[in-house]
Amino acid sequence: MDELERSPRLEKLKQRLQRREGSGFVFRRTPLEAEIKTPHKEWEAVSSLPTSRKATSSWLRLGLWLSMAFFAVAIAVAGFVFLQGSNIVSNRNIDIEIRGPLAVKAGNATDLEIALSNNNRDGLEAVDMVIEYPEGTRQVGDVTDQLVRSREMVGNIPSGQSVSRFAKAVFFGEENEPKKIRVVVEYRVSGSNALFEKEEWYEFRISGSPLNIVAETAKEINSGQEIALKIKAVSNSDAPLDNVIISVAYPSGFRYVSSSIRPLSAASDTWNLGTIAAGEQRQLEIKGTLEGRAHAGKTFAVRSGVARPDKNDEIDIVYANVPVVVSIKESFFDPRIVINENAQEEDMVLPGDAMNIPVKIEWINNVGAPLVDGQLAVTLEGRAIDKTSVLGNGFYRSSTNVISWDGKLEPSLASLPIGGKGLASFSFRSLPLVSPDGKTFTNPVFEVKAQLRASRLSAGFAHEEVKSVVTRRIKLSSIIGVAGKVFYENGPIANTGPLPPVVDAMTKYTVMWSVTNSSNDLKAATVKATLPLYVEWTGVVSPAGERVVYNPRTREVVWDLGDVAAGTGIGGRERSAAFQVSFVPSLSQVGVVPVLVSDSVFSGTDTFTGAVLSAKKINMDTVPSGDEESEHKDGMVVEKQN
Repeated sequence: MDELERSPRLEKLKQRLQRREGSGFVFRRTPLEAEIKTPHKEWEAVSSLPTSRKATSSWLRLGLWLSMAFFAVAIAVAGFVFLQGSNIVSNRNIDIEIRGPLAVKAGNATDLEIALSNNNRDGLEAVDMVIEYPEGTRQVGDVTDQLVRSREMVGNIPSGQSVSRFAKAVFFGEENEPKKIRVVVEYRVSGSNALFEKEEWYEFRISGSPLNIVAETAKEINSGQEIALKIKAVSNSDAPLDNVIISVAYPSGFRYVSSSIRPLSAASDTWNLGTIAAGEQRQLEIKGTLEGRAHAGKTFAVRSGVARPDKNDEIDIVYANVPVVVSIKESFFDPRIVINENAQEEDMVLPGDAMNIPVKIEWINNVGAPLVDGQLAVTLEGRAIDKTSVLGNGFYRSSTNVISWDGKLEPSLASLPIGGKGLASFSFRSLPLVSPDGKTFTNPVFEVKAQLRASRLSAGFAHEEVKSVVTRRIKLSSIIGVAGKVFYENGPIANTGPLPPVVDAMTKYTVMWSVTNSSNDLKAATVKATLPLYVEWTGVVSPAGERVVYNPRTREVVWDLGDVAAGTGIGGRERSAAFQVSFVPSLSQVGVVPVLVSDSVFSGTDTFTGAVLSAKKINMDTVPSGDEESEHKDGMVVEKQN
């Protein structure tokens, strides 16, 4: 490449290209001669080709003229719509502007301005403005009057005009809680009775609560120790706050003892503070005992607000929601109550028909010093306890329902070294939840409370008593049952066909379900069963108020009971439903009693214990068990008589 670059020819070429007056090249032009080609002789023989080409050209010209005509018409129509149809009213040409603060102080009157602009070429007629307010909104001047929705007649808005309307309301809610207002404009247009609407949303936040809540208690306590929850309510409003209530959701293991203000509810968890003036403060102190496992966190949920007009112990408008957390320290003994080999802390659930309940009390010395002269007392509470069934090596005093142990009955209580363990046990039974005379125990519950105390032996702690308390609750689930009968004559639905069933002949039967529920209410209760392939659903149900449905795809029959009250099916309070099925026997079933309905399963959720309960009724066959004097042979398939 270097030699080529040094070549004189290249150098001369560069000089020619770089000349300003021209390149120096001379271009020669060569004339081109026209080339004439003749078609092949065989092509000349086709005489019809020119005629076909001429016809095709005519059709093309006609199609071109039609396309141009259609295009002209389309332009004309578009021009008409653009020039004449622009008067059509469009939502896009209606503006709704909501002017107000982005942060609203709860409890204070708030002003809103709503501007409506019509940018259409036609006017809006019969305009109404509807405002939908968020939950917790109240009327100005009377905060007990709930404000949900308001409507104002605006009238007509001419083309290009704007109108403004004003709204005033009092908003409530927790601090920093988001709120939304919906504004809807309803209108009509000239020459039409149709109603149109456009909506707009306005969002804001609650900047401050009208009532500040400060709740304080000990950060850490021993299990079973008494605790005081101090609540201070301070008004942050410019006006008096009426009908203020405080409610507290207690953690598991808390037992209410007393309060500085008398509670409103039987649960001792709601208090009425009355009217609190602007800047005024009120105080409430709640005392009780709190139990739990070591290192567990317990939360008190303190809520404040305005009471419902129709129920003074429920909050209608929430002012504040304050959680208070307490930690459980490791106790002196770390006692545990073990029920049915279960030592979990939460309330225990047992079946209602579980008669014997074994209980163990276990403990360990965590004091860091030897303990002597220990005593253990276990208190049993519950209406359904069978006092005659209490058994154990402790002394049971039936008048107080207390079982006691000392060092003589349990040697580990006499002297317990550091880290030493002890154990005491007993058992008891529950009474039948349904008595022979039809009485039931509603929401049966037992409480087992163990209190362990002893004296510490160490320098500086002579004869100092230490104690620990722990409590467990036992809830008994309801006892449920389902029964079923088959009728031919005596049921609530009229049936037809031969009995006993005959081959190739249809016989109709009535199937009746009835349920029982002993002690606790049920929810979402159902009875389900399936029909065999040879049984058909007729669609007849009795009574009409009960919802019994059939799924032909799964062949499942479902009785949707919904809620079932405690005591249903006991003492005359019946709950039953019936439906009709048809059966055409086959030759293969001669001499057999076929099944009409498979196993019926009754299930529901116990509202007291939360347990899902179920009961089963085995298959029901073609024997009419509900009819008087029915026999087994009445359900056996027989051959057709000639």
